[in-house]
Amino acid sequence: MLFPPKNATRFASALALACLPASSAFSQAGDRKDREGQTQEEIWKEIDVPPAPILTPDEAMRSFSIEPGYKLELVAAEPLVNDPVAIAWDEQGRLWAAEMWAYMPDADGKGEHEPVSRIVILEDDDGDGQMDRSTVYLDKLVLPRAISFVEGGALIADPPHLYYTQDTDGDLVADQKSIVATYGAEGNVEHAENGLLRALDNWLYNAKSSRRFQFKDGRIHEEETNFRGQWGIAQDDYGRLYYNNNSFYLYGDMVPWEALDGHPGHPPAAGIEHPVAPDRNVYTARVNTGVNRGYLESTLRPDYRLRTVTAVSAPTIARGHRYPESAQGGTFIPEPSGNVVARFELHDKGLEVSAQKKLHEHPTWGPIEFLASTDERFRPVATAVGPDGFVYVVDMYRGILQHKTYLTTFLRKQIIERGLDQPVGLGRIYRIVHESDDATRTGPKLGGLTPEQLVPYLADPNGWVRDTAQRLIVDAGTASPEALRALKDMTQLGSELARIHALWTLEGLGQEDLGTLASAYQKGNDWVRVHALRIAAPHLASARQSQHALWKAYQGALSSDSRRVRLQAVTLLPNFQDNAFALQTIGALSKSDLADPYFIDAAVSTLYGQESKLLEQAIASNSPASYSRLLATLAHALFEAGDADAASEYVEASSNDATPGAIASAINEGWTVALQKKNVRPLKLAAAPSPSPEAGSPAYQAFAWPGKIDPDAIVDYEYSEADIASINRGKPLYQNNCAICHNQNGQGTPSLAPPLAGSDWVKGSKERLALVVGQGLMGPIEVNGELWNQAMPPHAQHPALTGEAFNDLLNYLRASWGNNAEPYQPGEARGYLQKHAGRSQPWLAKELEELDLE
Repeated sequence: MLFPPKNATRFASALALACLPASSAFSQAGDRKDREGQTQEEIWKEIDVPPAPILTPDEAMRSFSIEPGYKLELVAAEPLVNDPVAIAWDEQGRLWAAEMWAYMPDADGKGEHEPVSRIVILEDDDGDGQMDRSTVYLDKLVLPRAISFVEGGALIADPPHLYYTQDTDGDLVADQKSIVATYGAEGNVEHAENGLLRALDNWLYNAKSSRRFQFKDGRIHEEETNFRGQWGIAQDDYGRLYYNNNSFYLYGDMVPWEALDGHPGHPPAAGIEHPVAPDRNVYTARVNTGVNRGYLESTLRPDYRLRTVTAVSAPTIARGHRYPESAQGGTFIPEPSGNVVARFELHDKGLEVSAQKKLHEHPTWGPIEFLASTDERFRPVATAVGPDGFVYVVDMYRGILQHKTYLTTFLRKQIIERGLDQPVGLGRIYRIVHESDDATRTGPKLGGLTPEQLVPYLADPNGWVRDTAQRLIVDAGTASPEALRALKDMTQLGSELARIHALWTLEGLGQEDLGTLASAYQKGNDWVRVHALRIAAPHLASARQSQHALWKAYQGALSSDSRRVRLQAVTLLPNFQDNAFALQTIGALSKSDLADPYFIDAAVSTLYGQESKLLEQAIASNSPASYSRLLATLAHALFEAGDADAASEYVEASSNDATPGAIASAINEGWTVALQKKNVRPLKLAAAPSPSPEAGSPAYQAFAWPGKIDPDAIVDYEYSEADIASINRGKPLYQNNCAICHNQNGQGTPSLAPPLAGSDWVKGSKERLALVVGQGLMGPIEVNGELWNQAMPPHAQHPALTGEAFNDLLNYLRASWGNNAEPYQPGEARGYLQKHAGRSQPWLAKELEELDLE
């Protein structure tokens, strides 16, 4: 039964706070008492909040409202599975679950560091779709969060370790375990690496991480990659990566970041962290007073339902084959604080993907999400596609969701009074099915098959089957001549997705050859051509030298009618290691491509070290204006990279009357963009430019040179070796604990967290910064001229920031992104905290203004 609020108009006159989200890790600050002008009103006592009894699995099934045509099936429940947070299937179709028993055992999180968590393996003995047995594969873990199958075993993530585990005697119990990498950070559960997604390109990608892995010969091989997401990571059929954070449904990388990061002054931007689903609204099927900041008018709707997402977690792309065509390739995204799972249809528009949310009507609440429960303990924290082609939902099933680091007094009190703190140790896993499909609930068992026997499964309509077959063939490390022949045949004759998987399987085996790649390109559609070109990257130079058909295919790609194929070809220019060819090729691009942000990213990445040559080429061309966007970006990149030598040529060109006006304007535009950033200091040239820039011009403001008198010049703080060591120690602390909100570049995230670069809150008083980071801060505050009304959670007691680590983090903040502020000396930051040791609530800006701060 639903319980509408007694007073549904209470929030009808919401003030300015209503447009300032109070969600996300940044804003969940663990408030310990009311702040000025704000009361943590106990709204759960004012309205008919539905009770939250423990429901049996059968009772829980009756609590769901799901989009017409779909239904939910129970796959497993306690005691077979307890506190599940992540799932994966092995090649035998067995379901593995990471059980986070240690997470928030009570409202204070007591015992959270006890090794009581585990990995279990669930088996369906009779093929009816429900699990019958559970075996503990690995126990004595603390907070396990990811499982990935690799050659001969499984990787298990339990911060701060990544374990390689093996069951050598077939009893489904791990009898060998070794640490193969550090992984994640202890302490804050919301801010540690997770995911371990085995992607199409044979790399393992992680959320909340800037690393990707390959596991070979018992060792982890690591590479830097773009920092992505917070909890959960997924891919589509073409290998594009998708991720999110707790306040945003879905981002995606429309192009591979790794091939575009060649210029130190220009991180790729077009299509990276693309906002696939920017609408943050959520539509639940119950009142949601039990959220961390339910007392704020900006958190709940007038009917007391959650307004915007606050706990979005692991998404999946529906790469199975059991749903209507409109749902295929779409995404399912859980939001456990609202007790819902959202569904979006995804649509390609050019190089980008956009999302369309699918709601359905509820008789009481109107539009609600795809799957919505009236049970407050329904906590969907992850989704995944199974061997049978259906999407599965992982339900941690508990009253307590919010971690203690950010738990407000408002929510803690409500948890206890409403009995949400106990019990823990429950959990369910569900399957989403559609009425149009049959009753089959099993998938193929691929374990024990030879590579040759596995090849046909690369054409399976279910993405899980294709991925698993590819993994098993690649991890075998070798394949018979018959298997290799079958793989190469598939690259020419299979379906689109079969060809793509066959190509990457050959790549994983190191068996791709020029002829196969050339033929795959010639016979494939645009997506097959893109992947053939990506895999061909290390072979392009030799193909050109021998005038192989692969080289001719590449030349054709440069002039393809497909924007996607042309872009891929331009991205591969650095692989030729021929600067003249790269310059010539970029110069031959159409005017529209030269102005295209995607092509500009690829060109700038390629042109690192060749910026001056490109400038000369543009000036000498018949159409210098066509280079304008590229030159503006290159000028900015040179400034950001601190390349004074190359920049000086751009300065002189921008001031020379002989330079075409379009080029001079473009270069000055690049300097203008550079000057708009905070903490900008003139780049020092070795000699005065000739001709000299006009006083007041962007070039004049952006550069310094011998003899130039600048009364406003900033004197840089010179850090000692000890300071630099502290700053370097602080970098990973920032990445693991702060970057998800404030961004890796310190520029902040819209509607989530303010910028740190150029902020007086960071560069100013050392005492104030220590108090804010250590003891927390409630808005409103002004940062770089913009008003923010979120809250900074206290971090002084964070397990990763004990002792001098707190100093190190603050020193990184004060030295990064051009802040160049005086560092803390050992013990100094905690000394400031000691002066206010009795404080138990976050600071207000007004209170800090009244202090005599150092």
